[in-house]
Amino acid sequence: MPPWHVSNRLLVQLPVFWETAILICRLLRTELYDRYEENKIQTDVPWSVDGIALNFGRWETAGATDTGAIECHGHAHVLLSLHFIEQCDDSFFRTLKGRQEPNQNYCRANAEQMERDRLLSAEMKQHRVEMNRLNEKMDKTERRIENVLSYLQEFVGSREF
Repeated sequence: MPPWHVSNRLLVQLPVFWETAILICRLLRTELYDRYEENKIQTDVPWSVDGIALNFGRWETAGATDTGAIECHGHAHVLLSLHFIEQCDDSFFRTLKGRQEPNQNYCRANAEQMERDRLLSAEMKQHRVEMNRLNEKMDKTERRIENVLSYLQEFVGSREF
C-alpha cells in the first residue's frame, strides 16, 4: 500500500475520517454564524452542509482492469447547502461564489454503471446462449430436411414412369 493511504473500507471506518468531516461541517456553520453576527442578522443559522458523498476508486496509477490494484482512493465530497453558497461573495468564501451546481446523483450514476458493466454483459451472455440454442435447432432442422430430400430422391428414383 502506498504511504499514507488506507483501503476504502478502512477509510470509512476510521474515527479520524469522520471526526474531520464533522469538524469541517461545524467550521462552515461557525463561519456562517460569524457572518450573520457581522451583518446583525437575527435568525437561526442553518447547517451549511447538506450531506457528505463518498467516492471510491482504485490507486490512480493502476490500470482500470488490474484486479490487483489497491482500492485506496476513497475521498469525501462536502455537499454545501444552497443557502450557504448564496451567502458566498467577495468577502466570504470568494472561491465558492456562484458554484450552484446540482449535486451529482451517485445512486443514478452507480445504477447506470452497473447496467452498463454488469447487466448488459449478462444480457449479452444470455443472447449468446439463445443464439447457440437456435443454431443447434437450425442444424437439426437442416439435417431433417436433408433426410427428407434423400428419401424423396430414393423414392422417386425407385419408381418407373
